[in-house]
Parts: sequence; structure tokens; C-alpha cells
Amino acid sequence: MAHPIVLKGEFDISNVDELRRKLTKAEHAGNDDIVIDMRSVTYMDSSSLGTLAAFRKQIHPTGRRITLLIENPQLLRIFRITSLDKSFEIVSDSGTTS
Repeated sequence: MAHPIVLKGEFDISNVDELRRKLTKAEHAGNDDIVIDMRSVTYMDSSSLGTLAAFRKQIHPTGRRITLLIENPQLLRIFRITSLDKSFEIVSDSGTTS
């Protein structure tokens, strides 16, 4: 398994390019499944969620899985409300949620 992508803090339109760079780097790092550690993310706006959704769409044909590690209850709620919890494997402190 590759090293996880570690995200910290807030992700919004002002730093969505940084998120894209990290995801692109992981995409080209090998053929392993991708783990995105979001346990220290405090906020994500729609541009960041859209970036994750587009990344999943891009990776999906390769057969690689994307696992998100999320512990922030508000962030988990956003993924559920937007139905993105059905697109990613999400692991929280209480175990796998999707």
C-alpha cells in the first residue's frame, strides 16, 4: 500500500489546486489503492468535494480503490448528504461507514 495522502486544515477554492496536485501525485505514484487521510481536515467546500469526485471518476477505470479516513462528524455528514459516501470507501473512528 502506498503512503497515504495526508490532508490538514481547510480545503476551499483558495487551495483546491494544492489538493489537485496531491491527488495527481498519488495517481502517478504507482498502482496501489489510494488512501486519503482526512482526519485533520476541518472544512471542505464544494470545489474540494468536486475535486475528490472528479478524481474518483478518473481513477475508477483503473480498478484502484480510494479510501478516505475521516473522523470529523461534520465532514462525514457532508459526504452523506451529497451521497459521496457511496462513491468512496470511508473509514471513521467508529469503523468503516461505507
